[in-house]
Amino acid sequence: MQFFRLKPSTIAGAGVGVFAVTNIPKGAVLKELFDGDDVQRLSWAEFAALDAPAEVKENFVTRYETECFLPKCLNRMSVGWYLNDSDDPNLAHDANYDYFAVRDIAAGEELLIRYDDL
Repeated sequence: MQFFRLKPSTIAGAGVGVFAVTNIPKGAVLKELFDGDDVQRLSWAEFAALDAPAEVKENFVTRYETECFLPKCLNRMSVGWYLNDSDDPNLAHDANYDYFAVRDIAAGEELLIRYDDL
């Protein structure tokens, strides 16, 4: 079942957002949001040396203090990369980074996580 789609975010300056295309009940797991096998974990030195177009390096990396994550194949990018931050999220994740609805989510609503919990 398809749970989501990408479109412009409702959050000012956030760019792209992930939106529910159907009602999602509380507790529903959205496993297809993220697949760790499709991601490469890089130190900042490895990232700097990466032979990739500047546009890819600028737009498709998830940045952390000491490392970053980049999709191995842009044709298989997870929409989990486009979830935006909220102090009142409607998604959370478990230890395996499977995302689940923390409340009922209505079709058309933007899917949000709390970055501090990642």
